[in-house]
Amino acid sequence: MTAKTRNILFQTLIALSLVGAAATLIPWSAALVTNDLGYKSLCPFAPWSSLALVGLAGLLAVTKSYISSQVD
Repeated sequence: MTAKTRNILFQTLIALSLVGAAATLIPWSAALVTNDLGYKSLCPFAPWSSLALVGLAGLLAVTKSYISSQVD
C-alpha cells in the first residue's frame, strides 16, 4: 500500500467517525427512547456513542501519524 493510499484511507475513516459522532446527536421525533441528554435523538446511546466515535477518530489520527513517522 502506498503512503498516499494509506493517508486517504485513514482520512476517510476519521471523517466517517466524526460524521457518525455528529449524526448520533441529531434529534429524531420517531425515537422510542430518550437519551441521556434528555431528548429523543437518532441514537439512544448519545452522548456516549458520540464520545466513543470521537475517541475512535482520535485513535485513528494518532495511528496515522505514528505510521507516517515510522515509514517516511
